[in-house]
Amino acid sequence: MSLFFTGTSDLPEQAQQHNTRLLRRCTAGLALVALVLVVTWGWQQGSAGFAGALLGVALVTGFFGADLVALSRTRGSSAALVASVLIALYLGKLIVALLVLLGLRNTAGIDHPAVIVSVIVGAVSAGIAGLVVWAKLRIIYVTP
Repeated sequence: MSLFFTGTSDLPEQAQQHNTRLLRRCTAGLALVALVLVVTWGWQQGSAGFAGALLGVALVTGFFGADLVALSRTRGSSAALVASVLIALYLGKLIVALLVLLGLRNTAGIDHPAVIVSVIVGAVSAGIAGLVVWAKLRIIYVTP
């Protein structure tokens, strides 16, 4: 099951509108969190803080965004295939994130605490947004 079925014509118009508003509000909330992180770190630590926070936000966006892309590509596939893709993707994302962080560990011009805090705050915010979406999403759970 993916978020991409929420706007299909199988749902009543009111449910589609509700889901669209819900997804937009969560996206706007996450964008606001990212903006606050980047501006705050940039203000506090200068260009190094800005670069660190931007890197952290980019890592979180890529990490969670890859799932959304995978879910959209596997739409209509069997649950076993979707689960296999997501598990393989998770392993790949961890390896890529590790390689990026290892590659940038000695890089000057990046405030490392800004990266760490941005990743933690971004991941927690994305998790909360995901919980809100799934708790309030209107779906058909019985086929008429």
